[in-house]
Amino acid sequence: MLKLDQVSKYYRSPETVTQALRRVSLSMHAGEFVVITGESGSGKSTLLNVISGLDTYEEGELYINGEETSYFTKEDWEYYRSQYIGFIFQNYNIIDAYTVYQNVLAALIIQGYAPDKRKERAMELIEKVGLKDQAHQKSSTLSGGQKQRVSIARALAKDAPIIVADEPTGNLDKESGKRIIALLKEVSQEKLVIMVTHSFDHVKDHATRRIRLFDGEINEDKVLKPQPEKNVKPSTMSEGMLLKEQLYIAFKNLLSAPKRLVLTMAISLFIVAIFSLAYGSYVQSSASPNQFTFGSYLFNNHHESRIIAYRYDNQPFSELELNQIQALPGVSTVVLFDPLLDMYLYSETDFVSFNPLPSAVLSTRDLREGRFPQSINEIVVPSQSDLEVGDRISLNLNTYPRYGWWDRPDGMDPGMAVVREFEVVGVYRAQTVRYAIVHDDFFTEPIHQIQTLQGAMNDIHFELILSGTRQFLFGQTFAFIIDNQLDDNTIVIAQNLATKVGLDPSGEHAQITFKHPFITNPNPVSVTLLRDTNTSHQNTLTLSETTLLSLYQSEIKQISIIAPDALRLPQTMTALENQHPEVQLNHLASFEPTWNFDLGIFGRVMSTIGIIMLLLAMYFITYLSLRNIMQSRKKDYVIFRSIGASKRDLNRITLIELILVFSFAASLVYLGLFINALIPSVIPNFLNFYTFTDYLFAFILLLALAVLLGLRFNKHIFQDSVITALRVE
Repeated sequence: MLKLDQVSKYYRSPETVTQALRRVSLSMHAGEFVVITGESGSGKSTLLNVISGLDTYEEGELYINGEETSYFTKEDWEYYRSQYIGFIFQNYNIIDAYTVYQNVLAALIIQGYAPDKRKERAMELIEKVGLKDQAHQKSSTLSGGQKQRVSIARALAKDAPIIVADEPTGNLDKESGKRIIALLKEVSQEKLVIMVTHSFDHVKDHATRRIRLFDGEINEDKVLKPQPEKNVKPSTMSEGMLLKEQLYIAFKNLLSAPKRLVLTMAISLFIVAIFSLAYGSYVQSSASPNQFTFGSYLFNNHHESRIIAYRYDNQPFSELELNQIQALPGVSTVVLFDPLLDMYLYSETDFVSFNPLPSAVLSTRDLREGRFPQSINEIVVPSQSDLEVGDRISLNLNTYPRYGWWDRPDGMDPGMAVVREFEVVGVYRAQTVRYAIVHDDFFTEPIHQIQTLQGAMNDIHFELILSGTRQFLFGQTFAFIIDNQLDDNTIVIAQNLATKVGLDPSGEHAQITFKHPFITNPNPVSVTLLRDTNTSHQNTLTLSETTLLSLYQSEIKQISIIAPDALRLPQTMTALENQHPEVQLNHLASFEPTWNFDLGIFGRVMSTIGIIMLLLAMYFITYLSLRNIMQSRKKDYVIFRSIGASKRDLNRITLIELILVFSFAASLVYLGLFINALIPSVIPNFLNFYTFTDYLFAFILLLALAVLLGLRFNKHIFQDSVITALRVE
């Protein structure tokens, strides 16, 4: 069964080379109880280590059932130890954080023992070595003799054909020693038992063969009780652990050392929290570009709850469609005249500007103080604005969504601004001064709509038909002047425009069709055109509110749908797409502009580089933080190797442990961020900017971090042979 042919073993140090075994040749088979004796340093333990595959040999050949082992890889030796060897160590080599039962059970799991028989087998051997009452006691609390018996039970629990015992009774009292020797003798009826001892007298009545070593050589090999030769092969077991068994070991490793787990979890929580906040900031900055265009219209309100909707066929929404969309689950409100959302409310005295939003974007838990607006002259401001409940603020509605203040077109009259005084009735938690909450009536107020149209004038076209024959298209830059003193359906056009169309000085009747990208009245309106004699007015149209409103209020081609919050936005969009496939949806907060390579894109590139650098820094910080913790567990992993655990299994167990810790830490962090979104806090609320893809991407990055750390830790575990690693530990 087991044969050594001229086997030699050397130990090397920088200064010397020591020969521990010198040309050892012997054969052993199942049914023998072989006792190896000799003085200290004679090579007894080295011979056991070579036989059990814990250590290598440099010369000769070791045969197992006639198979050469000189070509064995580390994986081959792992399989050999798991299937052939049960090792009883002199210094126990049990896992102190495990209970007695868990130590014995681990050996059975590694060997692939039948799952339904493991518990029975483990308890049977624990009882045989006299530790039934200590079965669920932590091994670290046992005496030396009890630990030795745990090592014996673990070795015998495996159905391995070779039992190797290094001084198994050295730490036992006389009676316990006799009990263990008798047990080993019983086992040797069907197995090969190889035992090292300093005192042959204690075992002479049971030994079938005695081998004496001196200075690494066999000095005596005497058969005491001849035994018929048997060639027993290991039981057919599964190669390697199943995933559920790896999970079991990983859980036990974590839970068996609470203090170590708490420290590991604390480090992981810190790392995950830093990463989540940094990544949340990155997502926010990436998802909220300063400005971008869609078609010819420029959007500057990219609130995460806003969804732009229009029909693929460019037809207006029917009243039925609008009612159906409003009734869909996940739709808080629908803003019919959505260009108002892109308007700026600007204070020249307080130096703040807001995009207006309906109160549907917030809930009462978002309010730091106060209440929601109950009238058109009330407003809720962000906490970063330095405004307080009770303050009054005058806001101009003359910053145009089509142009920034630096690019205002010629002919735009600052006197056309609409100024409204608001009372601050609430303050909501926010990280930026960007959005203000207004009453829903704000979005239906005609003067607000008119003011917005003035700002989008390059998107407005007038088709004029004069005297039934002359047709003109106004698509140039022009501005409205509102004069409610004018008669309805009367328009006064500037001198330069009147000259361009050849308008009669006394005026003419005309048919006018108004066209806007989002709101169109297809029916011509009959108006009276008059020439403006004020030469200071250039590119202007003067008309009453009623006249202007009559031009565009008939059809609605674009709306903004407001979702309850960003977390439920994917469900809202899915419901919209399923119920209204004819509607095109655009979520502005996730829209990526491709029309221009500007500083916004440069900023996102820099943010991406920053997040990559952060990940690298996190990797090294986490490695340095967890290195000592993982180092403290190295002995446990070496013990697993000694009882046959494969490199693959240990790699997976380590990865599973780190993945479990990081996953739990991530769950706690995101739960904390979710709670943070519900209560007042100085911590930024980045979850509104997370999509499912962001959660998945962040989780994958954390898993990658855990995998890289696990692989690096495992690399150190398998550098040395098992016995060398055990000596170091």
